[in-house]
Amino acid sequence: MGFVDFFETYMIGSRVQVKQLDISDWLNISPGLLILFGYFYIHAFLTAFKEFLRFVNRNSFCLRLRLLYDRFWSHFPVIGEYKIRLLSRILRYTEQRMIPNLEKVLEMIEIWFQLHLVEMTFEKKKNVQIFISSGSDDLNFFKDNKFQTTLMMCNHRSVNDYTLLNYLFFKSCPTKYYNRWEFIQKLRKGEDLPEWPQLKFLGWGKMFNFPQLDLLKNIFFKDETLNLPPDKLRNILETQNNQAIAIFPEVNIMSLELSIIQRKLHQDFPFVTNFYNLLYPRFKNFTSLMSAFSSIKNIKRKKNHNNIIKEARHLFHREIDKLVHKSITMEPSKMSNKIMPPMIVDNSYLFEKKEEASQEKPKPVLINPYIYDFTIVYYRVKYTDSGHDHINGDLKIHKGYQLEQISPTIFEMIRPEMESEDNLKEKDPIVVMVHIKKHQIQQLLAYNDESLERWLENRWIEKDRLIDSFEKKIKIETE
Repeated sequence: MGFVDFFETYMIGSRVQVKQLDISDWLNISPGLLILFGYFYIHAFLTAFKEFLRFVNRNSFCLRLRLLYDRFWSHFPVIGEYKIRLLSRILRYTEQRMIPNLEKVLEMIEIWFQLHLVEMTFEKKKNVQIFISSGSDDLNFFKDNKFQTTLMMCNHRSVNDYTLLNYLFFKSCPTKYYNRWEFIQKLRKGEDLPEWPQLKFLGWGKMFNFPQLDLLKNIFFKDETLNLPPDKLRNILETQNNQAIAIFPEVNIMSLELSIIQRKLHQDFPFVTNFYNLLYPRFKNFTSLMSAFSSIKNIKRKKNHNNIIKEARHLFHREIDKLVHKSITMEPSKMSNKIMPPMIVDNSYLFEKKEEASQEKPKPVLINPYIYDFTIVYYRVKYTDSGHDHINGDLKIHKGYQLEQISPTIFEMIRPEMESEDNLKEKDPIVVMVHIKKHQIQQLLAYNDESLERWLENRWIEKDRLIDSFEKKIKIETE
């Protein structure tokens, strides 16, 4: 799949759909898109300014210039001493006040970006209905009013999965944390800025929730299975605030094309579990994160042992990577690197220099005792005059409403709805089924990588069966 085909498939939809938009559609969608781009450009400008201040304060070349500056003015009595103290105060103020406040402002811009995107896609859409399945567990990120570092894992059906998880995350957090006016007032008065519960996605060698340039660079020039080692993950967790961390073990978005590739590979790898509604999970980010958690809680892990099934899994991963990359990369003359969805979003500067990290005291990491496992499926409700009953498997001609599994594009979800009821009826409704199951994390922290891989594979087996049961349980009623 070339870049143009990928962009059409996952981001904006087919050219035919885009051409159907008239001037009123573009006028409706343009303000929201401009706001999103505004967040991006403001964030990029403030990030560059913050890095410039860091460079001035911490770069060895700038420190040498400052030393020469001090030596020069030391030869001038009174005036020289004033000049030296003034520069020292300015640099101290930028280091102790300006840079931390800029980091807070950047965090809040990232949150506002996601809140705005959630409003455009899921929160205010009459034609999109989200159903939490019966038997789902409640999300709880807090203990004694303190936010806990929480692992969330999810199957991957659409680029909108990022926004959907943000939507579910914000719904489970009190709105008092994201009061825009209160934040602006505190910033204007110079008061201490609050800490906000945040959701980050682990992938592409980054922890992100915003489309920063560093993330896009990794997407276009590095492998999507790139992972962070446990020691770097622990450093991130101990230098940042407690946060929810979401991973997509499938890495790639589930599609018919990748499903066919996977089934062909299973003929050569009979030891590897076959999935029909999911892609085979990748383990690196999951095992690395669990290892970091174990290290933080000082829990000794069991030793790893090699076996035939583990080697078969890893070989299967390598083979599917080769075939997947051939199907989703651009022409060799344009780019030889792997391309995957440039999704929502990122918090780039993940690692500080070792010298800086050693000077900072590690922050307490409160680990949630539960892992939250999300299963997401998107359906379009379609009316057919003549077709097969895909829900019940009946080969007879079916007339009426049916469910069709889809992977909606970002543009399809962002596109605003018209106020007219007739226009709403003309659109096929989108139904999003979500199941949430929590698993205790304590016993997993002592597992070795092999046991963690087997545990994750078993969860995917359960998830595969759950998706099969979704359509049988959904009942479509018409007025």
